[in-house]
Amino acid sequence: MIKISVVVKEIVLNDEQALESIYKGYLNISSYARTIRKEVESKLLKEVKLETIIVSLNRVIAQIPLINDSENLNLLNIHLTPGLFELTYEKTLVNNERLKKVNLNSKITQGEYLNITQANSEFTIIFDKYNRELILETFKHIKPVFQINNLCAVTVKFDKSYLFMPNVIFKLVRKVASHSVNIIEIVSTATELTFIIEKKDTELVISKLSSLIL
Repeated sequence: MIKISVVVKEIVLNDEQALESIYKGYLNISSYARTIRKEVESKLLKEVKLETIIVSLNRVIAQIPLINDSENLNLLNIHLTPGLFELTYEKTLVNNERLKKVNLNSKITQGEYLNITQANSEFTIIFDKYNRELILETFKHIKPVFQINNLCAVTVKFDKSYLFMPNVIFKLVRKVASHSVNIIEIVSTATELTFIIEKKDTELVISKLSSLIL
């Protein structure tokens, strides 16, 4: 038999708006209990008292930490790189050989921005105008899986101590994504996190992240 608490927890964890309210600490538990009551009863195939749902909600919420976007998180600086291009290709033998040429070409690495990300079946190259001609020539006659132009990279730098602090990347992404920004890619190193975004969102992203600078 399924427990009420299990059903309530499942509903909450799949409700982004409820989670947002819990993170911020302002969820109206009684009101939310009334909202999900029918769904709880539908999953359990029986009537459930409102008070029982409220008790279960309190237990679930107690397990979810409050998130303060600025608490214990201070950025060292923010760097903007505009005018970027992105190309994604399938990982075939031919494409892999051409990617090696990109890595070995000293002229390509002299540009301001070059990032190569590899997954199981694809790889993505993000580059600036200085590298554009050489990369396009390297992959000449090969159709990309995806391509997009006019992107910007917003890179934030933080102290290496944050590597051992939970929720750092979550806080930074929330700071941006909560304003309906379309994040095309996220690139990270030990002490830097880069948001690849559309040009139209640049001002908004920098504005929101700037509040975290020391």
